[in-house]
Order: sequence, then structure tokens, then C-alpha cells
Amino acid sequence: MFEEKPENLRLYVAKLAKEALQKSEPSAWFEILYASAKGDAAQVPWAKLTPHPYL
Repeated sequence: MFEEKPENLRLYVAKLAKEALQKSEPSAWFEILYASAKGDAAQVPWAKLTPHPYL
């Protein structure tokens, strides 16, 4: 990743993933993350909204 995301966002995503794994639903955290972001791309770690600089 070129830019660093806030530590609290990284921890939130890790928490969601851990909870989903404990429920044997390994991809369930994606839906929770997108829903909680409410359209704010800054809350989705991989949403950069710009082309990759090397492309």
C-alpha cells in the first residue's frame, strides 16, 4: 500500500474478519465493512478512487 490507513481502521477490519471467521463465515465481514462505511470510501482500506500510479 502506498499510503497508510489509520490504525483504528486497520484494527476495525481485523476485528470484523476475526468475528466472521469465528462464525465460520470468512467473507461476511466485507458486507459489514461496506454497510458501516455508508458510502465513505475512506472507511474501505482498498478504495483509493484513483488509478494506480504505475498503470
